[in-house]
This record gives sequence, C-alpha cells and structure tokens, in this order.
Amino acid sequence: MARFVLCAGVMLTSLPAYRFFRAAAAALGLGGLALAAVAVHLLGDLPANEPELSPLLLASGALLGAIGLAGPLRVGYSGAAIPREIQQTARVSGVTLLTSGGALLVAGSGRVGVALPLLVVAACALTLAIAGMGRMSARLPRTFLLGELAAIVRSARLGGDARQSAPDREFRRWTTLGGQGVPVGRPAPDSEVITLDGEATSLGALFADGDAGAPTVLVLGSYSCPHFRRRLDELHRLLDRWSGRGVRFLAVYITEAHPEDGWAIEGQYEQDPEYTGDPADFCFLHARTLEDRRRMASWLVDKKALRLPLVLDAMGDPARRDYNAWPIRLYVIRDGRVAFCGDQGPFGFDPGPVDGVLKAMLG
Repeated sequence: MARFVLCAGVMLTSLPAYRFFRAAAAALGLGGLALAAVAVHLLGDLPANEPELSPLLLASGALLGAIGLAGPLRVGYSGAAIPREIQQTARVSGVTLLTSGGALLVAGSGRVGVALPLLVVAACALTLAIAGMGRMSARLPRTFLLGELAAIVRSARLGGDARQSAPDREFRRWTTLGGQGVPVGRPAPDSEVITLDGEATSLGALFADGDAGAPTVLVLGSYSCPHFRRRLDELHRLLDRWSGRGVRFLAVYITEAHPEDGWAIEGQYEQDPEYTGDPADFCFLHARTLEDRRRMASWLVDKKALRLPLVLDAMGDPARRDYNAWPIRLYVIRDGRVAFCGDQGPFGFDPGPVDGVLKAMLG
C-alpha cells in the first residue's frame, strides 16, 4: 500500500500542471451539470427535505463554508501582494465554496426544498470550473509540472498571514503594486544596460540599431524563475519564426526571481536537465555586483542554450524598474514606442500573444 501511494505521488508530481487544472475544471463542470439536471428534475414539486438528509446537508454546508473562509477567501482578500492569477483563483474558489456552503445550510434547515440550493451549488461549480481552474490551466506553460507548482505554493507560506508571506514581501520590494507595465503607445524607457563584455549602453540605442520600423521583442527575466525557464523553448520557436522577417529579439537579465536569499523554492531545479544532483551547484543569490549578475546570465546562456541576444540590467535595476518587469515580462517595441506590453509574470509571461501582435504588424 505504501509503495502504491508513493508511486501515485510521483506520478502526480510529474504531471503537467495545466492537465491537473484542466481535469479539475472538467470534473467540476460535469459535476455542476449533473447537479443542475437533478435540481431541474426536482423543481416541479419542490419537495421538502427528508429529515434524515438534513444533518448531512448541514455538515456539508458548514464544512464548505469553513474551507472557503479559512483558505482561499482569506488569501484572495488579504490585501497581500501575490500573483494576480493566484489571487483571482483564490477569490473565485473562496466565493463559490462559501456560497455553496450557505446554500447547503439553507437546504439543511428544512425551510425550502433542496432543488433551488442544488441549483446554486451547480452554478458555483460551473463558475469555479471556468473562471478558476479553467483560467489557471490556460496560463500555465505546457512543460510546467504539478510538483513544481506545489513547491512554489509551499514556498509562498500563505498558510499564516498572507501579508507577511514570501510573495507579498518580494512583490512589494521589486514591483510597482498593481502590476501595470509601460502602456502601449508610450515611449519605450531608455534604461541603462550592460553587455556581457562589460560595455555600458542603453535600450534606446539597441532598439535603434536596426532597420527603421522593425519591431523588437523585449524579454526581461532571470534564470531563477521556473516559469521563465519553462517558456524558453516557446521563445526560441518565436525567434525561429520571426527573425528571418526582420524582427529582432533582446533579453535583459534582471533581478533574480527566486534566489536562495530571497523567495527560495526548494528543489526547483531538480526537473531541469542541467541539474547535477548537488543542490550546492544551484545555490543562486541576489546579485550584489555586476559580476554576480554577469555570472548568472552566462549560466542561463550556457545551460539553457539561450539564442536570444542578452544584456544585463545595470546595478540599481533601471530596466526592471522602468518596465516593471519583475519577475518576468514581455514587450514589443517599434519605432521607439511600446507596441505591446505583456501581463505581469509569472503567469502573464506568455509568448502566444506576442506572436499575434507580430502577425498583425507584418502579416
């Protein structure tokens, strides 16, 4: 039995996270439709509850309500600075659980028939399936594993005061709260950057170094962001698709997302092919000098075979600040102006919309 549980655990952690959320969305959706069908069948005569059913309804309602209040609702409305998609999913989960619990409590009270409360529960299940689990599955990289997502959730330490959690601390330190980037149509900030050879330059100079009207895909991130590493193959496919048509690509290595002296994620590199088995080889800290940042950027290039031209954010993090890019972000720059601003990472970092923008520009 223990071996079976262990094997099942290994299989779950190796499952792509988007498939888990897609399966959860499907299960909730089918369950919601089944409940709705039962409720509609019962609506004709609105039967009173059987007395022996009331304790089960009351207990189920109290349990769902307590879970919603103590878990996702508390996290979603805590005021903590956490990734927007996690906050939205937590809010949807909390509201639907609390509403479902309330409906079951009303049904268990015996004052109304069970049909209408069942319809409410069915609507909540469908809402959670579409706006919660379904939306989350669409935002995850296809190569991102459930075990990796679980490690991030554990590292966040949201079980206590969410306003003192790791994501709250780091987002408040490194981002402009609200998560907005540079609006479309605004001039692209001319932030100072450093080449891997140590030469100081600016993003404006690099944007201008090419054919007039040629768009530049600007990628801002760091190796210690697992979401960034899982999207690199998509970025390379984007590069292969568009570089022959004059589109330029530029990566800026910014502040680490998950260093060991910041928001650390235990075991986050174990699924990467370059992992040596020795955690000491993957102990990455916040850059305190330009050489620290250059070393980390070089590691990214070497270990991930990065094919995008890469520069370093200068110490003081001007590019990270100007583009509100932590932990990762995508832009398209054309003629010195922002033509596309991606959503805030980690989940908003998606090369798909960039491909659509380039198609609209170049046909």
